Formats: sequence, C-alpha cells, structure tokens
Amino acid sequence: MRLGKEKYQILGMLLIICLVIPFIPASTFAIQDSFPNKIRVDGRVKDWNGVPSLSSGSENTIGLWSLQSANTLFLMAKGSNIEPCINFYIDSDNNSKTGRIKTNWQNCGADYLVENGGLYKWQDDDWEFFKSIDFIYSDTVVELSISLDDLGLSGLSSIRVAYTVDD
Repeated sequence: MRLGKEKYQILGMLLIICLVIPFIPASTFAIQDSFPNKIRVDGRVKDWNGVPSLSSGSENTIGLWSLQSANTLFLMAKGSNIEPCINFYIDSDNNSKTGRIKTNWQNCGADYLVENGGLYKWQDDDWEFFKSIDFIYSDTVVELSISLDDLGLSGLSSIRVAYTVDD
C-alpha cells in the first residue's frame, strides 16, 4: 500500500509562545496527498508548501505546522531568531486529567515533551527521557517527526500540541 493513497490529517493545535500568546486555536483539515512522502526533517521549509499553518505567532515565531500520517507525527515551527530553549508539549490522549498540567494551557495534560531532540514522557510527576527523535533546529526553523507508536498511538489520532520557548 502506498502512503500517498492514504488519508492524512493535519491536526488542530494550540500554539503557546512564552506567555506572549497564551492560546491560539487552530483548525483541523483532512487531506489526501503524499505529504509525508515529501516531508523530510532537514530544516528546509519548502517541504511544507501547501500545508496550511495551524497557528500563527508573534515576536520570533511566525507559525506552527503539523501533519500526521498513518504512523508519524510531523511538526514544524518557523520564525526568526528562534530561541534555543524550545519545547513541544504533546497531549496524546486528549485527557486533561493525565499528564503534566501546564497552567498556561487550559484543559491540557501533556503526556510527552520534546525538548531539543529528546522525547520525554510524563511519569511519576516528572519528565523521564524516553528516546531521541528526528529533530532539526536552526534560528529560523524547528522541524521534527515522532513515531505514533512512541506516543502510544496507532493510526490517525486527535493530538493536541503546544510550542513554547522556556528556560
């Protein structure tokens, strides 16, 4: 079976930029295309042409993009002078009663954290390193991919994500 024939879903997400933009809801789109065949975690944003931005930011972050295939979650944040302390919080089960509660992200229970190429899982009230992931960072783009298996998911799923700049 070719990935290009499968149905892909761009996820609805929230973008949080270090207390500057507390909440920006984004839309959910369903598309049929071969985007995951084209997306490469290489820092080149041209791969994302045709994928609508899910959220827009201010200051240094222009926006957040996401694409989900049958087995992979792709994320990209684009901007200028992006800070080195970048985090993606992932609420993989959409349950605010599980995971880490972020006070500036209402109704969220972040089950996973991506911090500078490491995937962490919330366990026993702390972030525990889980594994390294495909991750590229520059001062203009952050791009990554995570296997849905690593997030405890199979197939297309509703996932909530926040991008933050933390110290």
